[in-house]
Amino acid sequence: MCDVRTALRRGAGAVAVALCGLLVAPGVSGAATGDISFVDCIAVGSVGCADISATTSGLGAPDGVASSPDGRSVYVAAQNGDAVVHFRRDALTGQLTFADCVAQSAAGCTALPVGVSALDDAVGVAVSPDGADVYVAARNSWAIAHLRRDTVTGALTFVGCVAQGASGGCADSDGKSALREARSVTVSPDGTSVYAGAGSSSDANYGAVAHLARNTATGAVTFVDCIGQAATGCATPGAADTLREVGSVTVSPDGTSVYAAGRRSNAVAHLVRSASTGALSFSSCIGQAASGCTDIAPTDALGQPRAVGVAPGGTNVYVTSSLSNAVAQLKRDAATGALSFGSCVAQGAVGCTSISPTNALDSVRALAISGDGESLYVAGRDSPAVAHLRLDPSGAPTFVSCIGQGALSTGCVDLSPTNALREVRGITVSPDGRNVYSGAGSSSAIARFSRVPAPLPTPPPTPTPVPPPPAPAATPKPPAASFVRAVSLPSTRKCVSRRAFTIRIRKLKGVTYKSVSVSVNGKQVKAVKGSRISAPVVLKGLPKGRFAVRITVTLADGRKLTGTRRYRTCAPKRRGGPVKL
Repeated sequence: MCDVRTALRRGAGAVAVALCGLLVAPGVSGAATGDISFVDCIAVGSVGCADISATTSGLGAPDGVASSPDGRSVYVAAQNGDAVVHFRRDALTGQLTFADCVAQSAAGCTALPVGVSALDDAVGVAVSPDGADVYVAARNSWAIAHLRRDTVTGALTFVGCVAQGASGGCADSDGKSALREARSVTVSPDGTSVYAGAGSSSDANYGAVAHLARNTATGAVTFVDCIGQAATGCATPGAADTLREVGSVTVSPDGTSVYAAGRRSNAVAHLVRSASTGALSFSSCIGQAASGCTDIAPTDALGQPRAVGVAPGGTNVYVTSSLSNAVAQLKRDAATGALSFGSCVAQGAVGCTSISPTNALDSVRALAISGDGESLYVAGRDSPAVAHLRLDPSGAPTFVSCIGQGALSTGCVDLSPTNALREVRGITVSPDGRNVYSGAGSSSAIARFSRVPAPLPTPPPTPTPVPPPPAPAATPKPPAASFVRAVSLPSTRKCVSRRAFTIRIRKLKGVTYKSVSVSVNGKQVKAVKGSRISAPVVLKGLPKGRFAVRITVTLADGRKLTGTRRYRTCAPKRRGGPVKL
């Protein structure tokens, strides 16, 4: 166990805490994928944390915590602050910086429009897969609030809300009892549906899962339907006792199943989801002495389930149960979505692997699964601690270590006197797998942990280059031939006899002639065939003047050589004086 008080002699504040955290810090010998170490915290007046109380009171009693898909933002639903708080995240270091907040009336936050009550007792928060919207479950407002997210800065703008009874300026849930004391919220992977879990602190028989349709262009949500117990206007799970006080709801990665944790039912319900409409129908449930559900007795692992999550591969579902002080692995049928008990890790619960004497799962609530599927992080509210469980290839969890605060977190790395982990209610893992963030209600603090990410896959070996096949032998080009080289003609500078002149075809090496044709003023006068050609052109009878002589030589390979010459005809000279032609 590492004592921060000892480390304080070497440094101060968060630096001293980091010295202890180096026991499992990334890059340190022996660190394995998923190991975490405490780095720092941000709080409203908590010892050892960066204090933002002078800036805002919106961070009072953090509950739900969520990361944006781009890794640039972390959002916190603050129960006492009646707010949703935005922290900017440094992509390189994971450090958080308070950016802004939207609240009912908290100092330093943008207030909701006058007359709107949509963030009273904010407890759950979710970011849409496209990163464009944030949704908050507000318990005392009986509402789901919709805030538009700036995808560049992460800043939030309140847009609207849906509530039970059209209270606080929100749209109505069609008169159905679907959002009474809304406690959790999630968005389907395809972004078309938002689901909320509801329960009542005064009615032990009530619980519901509400279905809201989401406009993927604007993010606006509209109430559609619900399923629950003792929930007016909602469909029921039949005789099964599985949906009383739904504190957590999640959707499988393939979008075909929704799972709801019924705290008072001691059960987890499997609801089949329509891929086209998002509508839900009850399928089955698994629990601990829960009527109508598959019973895991005598194993004590589902007493008051608090949080439920599905592993990235979709083959396992994990549940934290505060009464059992346990984390259960439920195996999921990828084809049907049905659940069966797999294994559990607990603090003394019957049938589970015990972590005693370590005290890290006392009243365990919050749960987060790493994107690489190798780690599970849970938080014991009464421990108080954040525990790391490693997941083997089958999905079975094994306790690895914990970071806690004070004498109650026996066996954990101790952050005292830093006050950052009292009553942890929410936890999230950054998309890049390099950080874990927790929200502690009694500490009013957000803690940052560094995490050893999964190693990058080894690239396949570079194949040995195969020499290209030899190029085929080039087809010999036919010998060059041209009209000028092949054809012998009289000069055009002087006139020629009006009687005749001869065209001769020269013998070129490698060239075979097929024929030659001669035309005078467009009229063919001669056509000769043969390889050695001599063509006399008779101009007898033509008047004195200029004539166009066109010669076309056809080669044996089909090519043609063509040329035109213009000649002047003249009378030939004869002895004894001029001769009339």
